[in-house]
Amino acid sequence: MDRVFRTFIDSLYSNTDIPALGTAMTGIAAALDLGTFAYLFVGRQSNAEVKLISNYPTAWTSHYLANGYEEIDPVIDRVVRTREPFQWGCECWSHQICDPQFQLLEDAAHF
Repeated sequence: MDRVFRTFIDSLYSNTDIPALGTAMTGIAAALDLGTFAYLFVGRQSNAEVKLISNYPTAWTSHYLANGYEEIDPVIDRVVRTREPFQWGCECWSHQICDPQFQLLEDAAHF
């Protein structure tokens, strides 16, 4: 496992463009037996471009970004508030999220 993380860290240091970082992230996700991953960068300015590195289907990620879901995503909201691991999905948060957030999760489930 140590070698997996070292390889990943080396890849992060040596690659600075988004496609190369995506390749490094895909590699570690596979090594950790994770089916999918997403890394989203949202700038601090309101008009900043959102950058996404993910192996989710392009149809979903394009739909997600086109609808501005990063603004209401309950997963992002939770990540901002805590550094602790947590479960997520419609069944986990149906009583804790607002209607637009629930609709986003429903939309994701259909994809």
